[in-house]
Amino acid sequence: MRSYSPFDIARTTSKYLLDINGIIYNSETTFEFASGRLSPVYVDTRLIWSYPAIRNHIVDMAIYKICDVIGSRNFDVIAGGATAGIPLGVLVANRMDKPFIYVRGSRKGYGGNKQIEGYCDPGAKALLVDDLISGGSSKFSFLQVLGDAQAQVEHVFVIFNYGFDEIDSGLWYAQGVNLHCMTDFKTTLDVAQELDKLPLVDIINIQKFLENPDGWMENYSVGKILRNFY
Repeated sequence: MRSYSPFDIARTTSKYLLDINGIIYNSETTFEFASGRLSPVYVDTRLIWSYPAIRNHIVDMAIYKICDVIGSRNFDVIAGGATAGIPLGVLVANRMDKPFIYVRGSRKGYGGNKQIEGYCDPGAKALLVDDLISGGSSKFSFLQVLGDAQAQVEHVFVIFNYGFDEIDSGLWYAQGVNLHCMTDFKTTLDVAQELDKLPLVDIINIQKFLENPDGWMENYSVGKILRNFY
């Protein structure tokens, strides 16, 4: 397998997201996260799966980083967070020859009424995989479900990290879980400016939002809200 530096993985992933218009900024429309936080910018990682060459390279880099920083022997099963974590989880599990399960946001309410689909041995070590992390509330829900099923989760892997304070603080690590990401907003905005992928005014406004997201939300006059839950 080709080797990648963390720098290369971060910048390449950011460039791909910018190339496919996966960074969406709109000063007049807000997006809402599961935490209730409003944002003028949305990262659409789901677009990755529609571009085969980009998809394959993202999976290559994800597997390299997982093997490099976590180690393939340090988890038994890959758990995708429904729904956005399922494509990455399936592709990585297939290439790594690992079992795959996925975790629903809630029980489906019919049939087997399961919240975890697939089989996971009690006590197995699970790597939770999802597309991105903003506030972390959905990830903690997935961790709770996996814990209730007696799975052990020490690592969470995502493509994109918004980089909000609650994620970068010690509160996340106090849960006994290590968070790993391929790229984040700082890298993405640096790449966007260097390669002229976003208007400078949009980059500046996104940076202002990221510096004080709660202050931005308090000052925002709510118009149309597009709800995108993580």
